[in-house]
Amino acid sequence: MKTTKNSWFENSATHLKFILALPKHRFLADDLPFDEVSMRSLSGFKQWNDAYLIALAASHSLKLATLERKLDNMDSLKVSVLHVIL
Repeated sequence: MKTTKNSWFENSATHLKFILALPKHRFLADDLPFDEVSMRSLSGFKQWNDAYLIALAASHSLKLATLERKLDNMDSLKVSVLHVIL
């Protein structure tokens, strides 16, 4: 069976609704001012989103799960928030 864009969207929406209904789910406000993001180990503009997500997780005392090992050098030296999934 060929997957259409519409069926892909409906499948994604179903999964998202499931996640939103989980008891431990909570909305994480995008409330971190950009000037509070560490520029430590940033080597280019493409890493800005990664640095922001690490800082946002830290500001809410959360962990950031990632498959990206390269982010290790961007994690805080004080309190690690990164959880690299191998």
